[in-house]
Amino acid sequence: MNSFFKRFSLGAWLIFISLVIGIPAAIVAAVALYIASAAPLQAAAPPVLITVVLIASGIIALLAGLLFVVGLAIYVVLPSLSPERARRDFGSHRTVLACIALAIVISSVIQVTYLFGEVLTGGLEAMRLGGGQVTPMMLIVAIVSLEVSLLFILWLRIIRPKAITWQEMGLTTEWLSRKALIGVATGIAIFVAAGAIEFILGRFGIQQTQAQQFEPVKNATLLQFIVLLLAGAVLTPFAEEAFFRGYIFDAYWKQKGLVQAYVFSSLIFAVVHLNLPAFLPILVTGLILAHVFRLTGSIIPTMIAHALNNGIAFTVLYLGLS
Repeated sequence: MNSFFKRFSLGAWLIFISLVIGIPAAIVAAVALYIASAAPLQAAAPPVLITVVLIASGIIALLAGLLFVVGLAIYVVLPSLSPERARRDFGSHRTVLACIALAIVISSVIQVTYLFGEVLTGGLEAMRLGGGQVTPMMLIVAIVSLEVSLLFILWLRIIRPKAITWQEMGLTTEWLSRKALIGVATGIAIFVAAGAIEFILGRFGIQQTQAQQFEPVKNATLLQFIVLLLAGAVLTPFAEEAFFRGYIFDAYWKQKGLVQAYVFSSLIFAVVHLNLPAFLPILVTGLILAHVFRLTGSIIPTMIAHALNNGIAFTVLYLGLS
């Protein structure tokens, strides 16, 4: 029995316990909220009891959520303290998903903090009057917070303990002009491939929604557009290529083989974009970028291709050409 418990780290156990407690509590809270808000049922259910259940289950779910974050942080941070432990399972599904989850949590905290500050200063009033639309500044905060969080987790868990180095990702000046040309060619190939897939999907009634996701770009001032362009076409390509190709693809390749490296790095890349209609084009984009990284041994060409794609898309949106 002791050997069974020792198989999992403290962080893993905290995550498991938080899910066991938090999921049922969240379900109970949701049911209690539904009952409390359903007028026909309010007469049959004791309001005081429903209120107590709602508050209690909500508090338990909140505490479980905090426990989950603590467990996640421990799970990611502890192995980074030892180069030997950091290299042991840096290519496992658990480590990859934990790193992504922690980056999303950090980004979410930053975004909520920003929104809270906007509420305090009355900055959300304009958004409310505008129909609840996301503002350019909110988009900037969302992009920058997520990409910086990915870079921070990558540095903390992978780069600092030297599980993978920047040099192994191909971030060198060697053959720089050749890498740049490959990057431009890859960007063109991605445009053609994604455009063909989007056309085919459109024939089946599946319309792309990427433009709607970045709708605030259209309402940006010139200064905001420049910041968005830097965030989307400089920071994002560097962070995502380093994370998804330089880390995830390379780690899976070393510990799980080439097929799983292609499949899972591209699959995770598509999933985290949270755009179901665009899932297939993003998946194919991930596969192309992964293949170019494998052939060149560098993320520089994939960064350039990614930057070209994002830069053109943002510019087209801002100029109202789509």
